[in-house]
Amino acid sequence: MKKFIYTTALFLLPILLLHLFMYLFYTYEKGDLIRTAYLVDFYPNYRDNFKSNEEVDTLYDYFEEVFEDRSAIQVLTIGDSFSYKGSLGYQNYLAPYFDVVHFNKQSIDPLQKLSSLVNGDFFDHYQVDYVILESVERLAVLRSERIKIKKKLDFKDIRNQIIIDQEKVNQGKADYGYKFPSKRIFSIPYNSLVYSFVDQYQFEDRVNFTKLDQGTFFSTHSEDFLFVNSDVNALSRNNDVRRVEGLNLVLNNLAQKLEQKGVQLVVFIAPDKYDLYYDHLKFREDYEKPLFFDILARLDKDYLYVDSKAVLESYLGKKKDLYYYDDTHWSPVGAELIAEELKDVIGN
Repeated sequence: MKKFIYTTALFLLPILLLHLFMYLFYTYEKGDLIRTAYLVDFYPNYRDNFKSNEEVDTLYDYFEEVFEDRSAIQVLTIGDSFSYKGSLGYQNYLAPYFDVVHFNKQSIDPLQKLSSLVNGDFFDHYQVDYVILESVERLAVLRSERIKIKKKLDFKDIRNQIIIDQEKVNQGKADYGYKFPSKRIFSIPYNSLVYSFVDQYQFEDRVNFTKLDQGTFFSTHSEDFLFVNSDVNALSRNNDVRRVEGLNLVLNNLAQKLEQKGVQLVVFIAPDKYDLYYDHLKFREDYEKPLFFDILARLDKDYLYVDSKAVLESYLGKKKDLYYYDDTHWSPVGAELIAEELKDVIGN
């Protein structure tokens, strides 16, 4: 019996130690890049450089919370995860200057959402001056190609969906915390060890790791650079002139329809992290150059356009942490710079 207990203990001890390692050093609560790459949080105090959502008051409204009390909206924002950052989002920096309402929190496909609203009776219910449409770069062209141009969304459907969504929220949120057992006990120490000793690697087929040409872009003071693999995968369509022209055609069509309803469309594309920092990759000869913003900039537009890459690029080296080191998204630093540009465009 003692031999059985001893053998079992020898078998279980390494597994328990690996779980303890994961519990102590892996975080579920910080950036999506270190989380999905299964990496140790090498800079545990990094996020202390930024205020949290709880520390900052939200100055704009969510449509779901005010839709029955409103008849007019000065600025309506629609976007994906870059537009759903709470009090740290670009809307909060716009709100002191304009009446800002964000629609549908995080839309899976903001282009489709806006197109459906335009085709429905939404803009008959609300007097809207400006719509700000945001999409992340890696998905912008793909979304334009998948759009169902005749699909519509009426106010009654929106109201019913809001009620359903609120009921889901009341049922509680999913728990993404530590779980035992987990197969990640092997990936986390292995990936973290690789990260410490190599200059380039791809983790879990999702996250790429490489080096920048200097350590001044993030407050980690490190040349380490993480970005999502889908940024690279998107280049086959985003570097295609005809496909970017197709996106612009969809946006022009939306702008023309909105103009008939007395609404001005403002568009900005959130740059992929890979694209924004591309010129500063230490080994950029190993990576394809993104051309999306160069192509889009040359096209005729019926909408107001904010070249968000050009805005942010002008501050590289001047301000740290335009994007989070450990995340695919911009930080409050980048969000504020975008908001300043949007304020100028709308104000003029």
